[in-house]
Amino acid sequence: MADRLERLFNLLSQLLTTPRPLTLEEIVREVPGYPEEKASYRRQFERDKETLRDLGIEISVMKLGELDTEIGYRVRP
Repeated sequence: MADRLERLFNLLSQLLTTPRPLTLEEIVREVPGYPEEKASYRRQFERDKETLRDLGIEISVMKLGELDTEIGYRVRP
């Protein structure tokens, strides 16, 4: 449980302090505790987002780039 709480805290800290939205790949690279396999870290991130939202933390989801092919995440202070 401590590992999960630490990851959630680190995720929230990263999303609060970023000057721009971060892609999932950037989040996984910067926040310790995510699995290496893409399908696994995607599922884990979705669970973490849901947990933070259940706590009342609004996570902004934005399309990035001109083609809107990438998604970015952040929490506005």
